[in-house]
Amino acid sequence: MQFGAWYRGSQSHSMVNFGIEGSKIKPENETWRPNGAYGHEWGLRGAAWMEHHLFTKALDYVDVNITRAVQSSQIPTVQSYHRRIFANRREGNGGSYLIWDAIEASSKDCQNATYNLHVLTQLGWPGVVGCQVAVKDTATSSTTKLICTALNDMELNVNILQPSNAIKRKLLHIERDPLPVQFTGMTGSAGSAPGMKAIGGAFGGDWNAAGNLAPENPHWQARTPTWIRINAASNGNVGNDKDDNYTQCSGFLTLLQPRNTTEASIEVDYMNTSKTGSIILQTSTDDVGTLYLLGNQVGMNTLQGLAAVVGWTGSSMTQIDHVELIQGSLLKVPLSSLQIATSQNVTLSLKSPSKEQFIFRIHPPTSLPTIVTISLPWDTPPKQINVWRGAHVWHVANTTLDTGKSVIEFEALPGKDYLIERFCIRSMKAGYNDGKGGWLCAPNHPY
Repeated sequence: MQFGAWYRGSQSHSMVNFGIEGSKIKPENETWRPNGAYGHEWGLRGAAWMEHHLFTKALDYVDVNITRAVQSSQIPTVQSYHRRIFANRREGNGGSYLIWDAIEASSKDCQNATYNLHVLTQLGWPGVVGCQVAVKDTATSSTTKLICTALNDMELNVNILQPSNAIKRKLLHIERDPLPVQFTGMTGSAGSAPGMKAIGGAFGGDWNAAGNLAPENPHWQARTPTWIRINAASNGNVGNDKDDNYTQCSGFLTLLQPRNTTEASIEVDYMNTSKTGSIILQTSTDDVGTLYLLGNQVGMNTLQGLAAVVGWTGSSMTQIDHVELIQGSLLKVPLSSLQIATSQNVTLSLKSPSKEQFIFRIHPPTSLPTIVTISLPWDTPPKQINVWRGAHVWHVANTTLDTGKSVIEFEALPGKDYLIERFCIRSMKAGYNDGKGGWLCAPNHPY
């Protein structure tokens, strides 16, 4: 991933395991990885496990498919297991990380699922617990928030969104990690981004030594993580738990925020999980808001696809900054006056570089042209909407002048930027653009 975010774990605690609690969970237990995999890095970093990705200036998305790893080394009857990570760099100074563990499995298999997160909370050894449960201060009482200490005078907020009511249902376990670590993955900048410190690491790895033993003369001081463990269900009950509103295993959902202690925390404004396991999540921090649609959605917000993210600035969702549609063909968000329909499943992005100007792009792996029908938020009805490929270079489409239509249809090629804006006029008046003329596209221009 970009901006210094990557993930690493031990053989027994990589991502989420389906193991049995007790003595069988050991780093040296090789049954935790499939044949041919390399040590504790399976399912985490290898390109073979990367199924899909999207990198934009606002959001990084990675889909890691670990289905085969779980089937080979743990439970063969698990149907599907994907870890999908949304690294949102617009939320907070250090960004946020929404981790969606989507599991398709029977209730019997799902009850064995355990989510493990190692958060580096101190230097030195022996370790102490460095994560505490925060007092509930959000609108969603079913979520659990942990505040973890970190290096460089930073904190890591861990919001447990799914399963719900993790403490009440005794699904959450926090303890000091039994082993120190030398090499860890980073959450936040690795130190190279201007003005953004490294949090010191999360998702702790193991000592790089035989048997995971600490070397006698380590180059770096020992780093000690706190171990957060979440069970999927209470006492092996999935669907029968009164706090569950779904009947199938839906996995885990966590929101991580590395931040300075003076920085505002991300708030979970709204969350809903449907009976089919699809999720609607809305978050905010300072003047930035984000809507996550995970899985097919019906109702006021509609999604036909894998996932969608909509980000805006200010109190109104119509002030769109960025949109990402992942492997989908339809997205409707009425409060944002946004609607996008495509002739085939695609991964696309939309950004707004300036007021009432939008740049649209279809990303790989799509290779064929796509018919796009799109409606965007405008402060006032435009006289006409124009679509350009490039910046006023290749005119692609426009609506009929003075009809007040806000929906436009055009053909988009993958990997090309398309500029969508309200009607622009060509001016050659003296003094404009040093007498060379140009396009007048200001939203408040009287045309």
